[in-house]
Amino acid sequence: MEPSGRRFPVGEIHPGYQNCWIQQKDNFDFPPINKDRAFDIIDVMAKIGAKHNVSVARVALAWTTRRPGVSSVIIGAKNQEQLLDNLACTQLELTTDEVKELDAISALTPEYPGWMVDRQLTGRFPENK
Repeated sequence: MEPSGRRFPVGEIHPGYQNCWIQQKDNFDFPPINKDRAFDIIDVMAKIGAKHNVSVARVALAWTTRRPGVSSVIIGAKNQEQLLDNLACTQLELTTDEVKELDAISALTPEYPGWMVDRQLTGRFPENK
């Protein structure tokens, strides 16, 4: 359960998400964060991390660095151990199914006009069928 105040986890996520909260401004959540959805994503990352015996942060970085259009990531290690864990994301090979699961759980709901453009393009080009 989230501690009182407007908080969100950062850094290494521990079972139960204890001791990983930072205080944000009490009445201002910018950018807006769907925390329930974020925790669903973190839960999937935790499951994948447990399977590989690695941290949630390592899974997140491994997945992010392999996303289309991502050329680099910014890490914020507070100690050497965390730095080494973050850098080790380059050695973690996620399976196709794991990537699909992360992509599915994190997919954004299409917003207008994006969903309309996709709908109008359906069937117009061979690659859009």
